[in-house]
Amino acid sequence: MAKRKSSAPCLTDRQRAEIICELHGGASVCGIMRKYGIAEHTVYYIMRKCGIERRKWRRWTKDEDDLIRKYYPIHGGTWAEWYRLMPERNPSASDIHNRAHRLGVRRYG
Repeated sequence: MAKRKSSAPCLTDRQRAEIICELHGGASVCGIMRKYGIAEHTVYYIMRKCGIERRKWRRWTKDEDDLIRKYYPIHGGTWAEWYRLMPERNPSASDIHNRAHRLGVRRYG
């Protein structure tokens, strides 16, 4: 039987070391996925091999909620500045949309 090829890009040893350092520093899985173009299961595999535990979901802070209340009605969830405003969370568009909905913040009117 032929060996199955992986569709994920191969990581160099240096990239793996960088990912491990970032994970130990508290980087989010989503941020690493975006930065290196790898799948979520690949990040969790690296974490498991290095003995890094999966972190529980972090609660939204009051400051993050205030940012959503201020900027979501104007810019929406796909605004690129969300990553700059919340670097430790590194939110996806759906994270922002879901939190805004839960807070009762609307995009239009």
